[in-house]
Amino acid sequence: MRLSRTQIIAGLTLLLTLAIAFLTGIVNSYIPLLWIQSHIWLVLVLLALCIVLELFFTIKGAGSNTAISQMKEDQFNDFVKTVSDAESKAEADPEFEHTPFIAGKLLEWQSIDGRLIDILNIQYNLGRYAVGTWQRRTNNEALARLVLRLTRAIMPALTRSSSKESLKELFQLAAPTYVIAAGLGEWTDATRTAYALSSSFYDARESIKAKYWVAQMEKSLKRITSHGTSDGLYSQFLDMKGIIANDFDGEKAIARNHLNDALIYAHRAKNPLAIKRITTHLATLEKKERNFAKAIELYKQALAITSPLNDP
Repeated sequence: MRLSRTQIIAGLTLLLTLAIAFLTGIVNSYIPLLWIQSHIWLVLVLLALCIVLELFFTIKGAGSNTAISQMKEDQFNDFVKTVSDAESKAEADPEFEHTPFIAGKLLEWQSIDGRLIDILNIQYNLGRYAVGTWQRRTNNEALARLVLRLTRAIMPALTRSSSKESLKELFQLAAPTYVIAAGLGEWTDATRTAYALSSSFYDARESIKAKYWVAQMEKSLKRITSHGTSDGLYSQFLDMKGIIANDFDGEKAIARNHLNDALIYAHRAKNPLAIKRITTHLATLEKKERNFAKAIELYKQALAITSPLNDP
């Protein structure tokens, strides 16, 4: 059985307490009584601190498990229905652009997604855009998979805007979802979630955070063995590396190499939208290099792909 982080900390704290008590016994046996009496306050403070820490971490760990263990079957089934509803609507309209009265529903789904993440006790820091850890256990896996499904369904809608508030809302749901996906070994979901975060931070011109999530994307990609899946994801990964190298680092040659490689993977995946996007990025790179004839040629290729797809 795999122990949780809080259980490990509680166990180590208990061992430390026993060690201090043992050492105190040795001190009582071999050091003069007057010296012990003058320093006993230090031993007592250390023991009290260890006991407080042990109680804190034990209660914290128990609290996070209690919310799951006390969940009633009806409540869990309500969560399942909500997730299924979101998935069915997302299947018909992935970005919810043509679904009437969707705004209220989307807010409800975001709220429930956040509630599930809170029950799983995944901590995050919005100030530093940092997220904590999560460990898979028998009693939390079903809820974790609901988070994965719900975030996957609403992610396209969450990434439509690059405003500061939208980015905050995306991070609150997507970053814990990435941690869950990695904990469950669902590397395709982890990679797609990391791509959504890196792309959104890129659009917001947050270079450090965009690069961080590209690095997480690369880690997840290495765990995917199916070429049919990885080709499309590699095209997204290399596309992001290319535009980041070009726009944030000014590395034109590196950017061109990444984008050309991304185009190869997009063709392998037979994804016309990806081919169009990467071709447009290559055209923009050529324009910045003042290779206008090449840029126009690439823009025309992108337009030729776009027209049959009715993509504005």
